[in-house]
Amino acid sequence: MATDLSQSSRSATVTIGGQTVTVTQAGGINSFSLGSSSWSPVAAGGGTNVALTATYGDAPWTASSDATWLTVGTGSGSGSATITLTAAATNLSQATRTATVTIGGQTVVVTQAAGSAAFTLSSTTWAPSADGAATTLTLTATYTDAPWTAVSDAAWLGLNRTLGTGSGNLTVTAAANTGYSSRQGTVAIAGQTLTVTQPGVPLSTNGGFDTGVTGWKQYALPAGGNMVSRVQDGVFEFYRTGTQAVVFQETGVAVPAGGPVVATFKIGNSTTVRKRISILLHNQDFADLSVCTFTLEAGSPLATYTMRTHATQAWTNATISFYAANTGNEGGGYYRLDDVQVTYEPTSGAEASYQTRCEDPSWPGGGGESSGNLIGNGTFTGGLAPWGTWGQIQSSRVDGEFRFFKLSGDPAGVVLQGT
Repeated sequence: MATDLSQSSRSATVTIGGQTVTVTQAGGINSFSLGSSSWSPVAAGGGTNVALTATYGDAPWTASSDATWLTVGTGSGSGSATITLTAAATNLSQATRTATVTIGGQTVVVTQAAGSAAFTLSSTTWAPSADGAATTLTLTATYTDAPWTAVSDAAWLGLNRTLGTGSGNLTVTAAANTGYSSRQGTVAIAGQTLTVTQPGVPLSTNGGFDTGVTGWKQYALPAGGNMVSRVQDGVFEFYRTGTQAVVFQETGVAVPAGGPVVATFKIGNSTTVRKRISILLHNQDFADLSVCTFTLEAGSPLATYTMRTHATQAWTNATISFYAANTGNEGGGYYRLDDVQVTYEPTSGAEASYQTRCEDPSWPGGGGESSGNLIGNGTFTGGLAPWGTWGQIQSSRVDGEFRFFKLSGDPAGVVLQGT
């Protein structure tokens, strides 16, 4: 008798000599097998098909998962079938996770790979003052159990914690910088980098004129009386009536050759006409200097300007000077000066060692029609005139080029032309 390929019993009759024999065959005993007993999805999730093979086509089965992140496409059926398993998109953990799917009494063990954590930092740069400061950063992790460490590469940068798990806050403290040189350090946090740049103690003093003109000097031509000045409400105000008027401070601080120097200051113009002012950063003896000239509109309020330059040779006494480029106090007004600060910033970048930048907060300003070339004999054809020289300078004209260099000593050497 052939095997009964069913879960159910079956009957038949046999007639012999007019007599009947009833035959009842018991139902088959089913068994199931799976094409795979394990699956290892990646952390990002995904799906797979599992083949279920049944001995009998009418054999019932059910399928279920013991984890919410692992789902079964079909929960029940009969006979052989293909069942789809789906692992949730992303294992939000640094650890692997395991679940079991039971299909027709057989099991599939599913092990999902651990997630790879990513971190972001609320800020990657910080510029504390020379007096020192603290800042709190927020570290955001994609996984709550992701471990991280924090390390500072500078003794003057302190951390309130050096390790943690998942998202959290970290406080970085910068100690006071008591030197003139700016400094830079980094903090590595969970693979992210915080770059910290701290200025040094300013080379200049009494930049806010809180103690009057202490630390400042004034000079005028043809005589001292040709410069009128005062400190009004903490602001230094001045104008000139002669050929030159300058207020300056010799810091007494040396700067090495190539050393970047930055000056910030507030300047304004309370007169009723447009003025210009020239700012020099230089060695005390004017052997090396840089100049920025700014235009101040009539009645312009105090605004912060910046000058970035460098010493082309070693300075023994860094000095900042403010020259009134125009005479007069029209409308009873003045040149106005406040919050002067000169700093030595070796951390300001390579470009600071070969250029001078004059940063005007009012740029771009108003315009007008071009006047054309105001300079005569710019090619130095046939002689030097109308050019002239002044001060400690040696010059010559060679093949249509004007060549010059500064001699040692005072005053500074100048090539000039009155247009």
